[in-house]
Amino acid sequence: MSREFVYEARDLVDAAVFHKNVLATCRCGHSAILESMDLWAWFSKRGWDDRLGQVSKHLRCMKCFQADRPKRKPRIELVRKEATVTLPHADDREFKRVVARRR
Repeated sequence: MSREFVYEARDLVDAAVFHKNVLATCRCGHSAILESMDLWAWFSKRGWDDRLGQVSKHLRCMKCFQADRPKRKPRIELVRKEATVTLPHADDREFKRVVARRR
């Protein structure tokens, strides 16, 4: 039986709770899948807003960066696929504390 949730994810914490990862697709066609819990830790460490509408402001396509193209916001969507980009792993205990505070 698959797990389908009634509510949609509002931020990276919700995405991680729903076991979804973030697919960022650049206009150049390059895409990357990021682990939502690790991305949450990255944003939390820097004090950035982790709402899904704000996430794309802080992401940048590496192919465009290396080609010295201007920074453009990627398109963000939530997927149930394995991550293709690794970030430093989030502390599970801290994440569980954040989830417990929301309940």
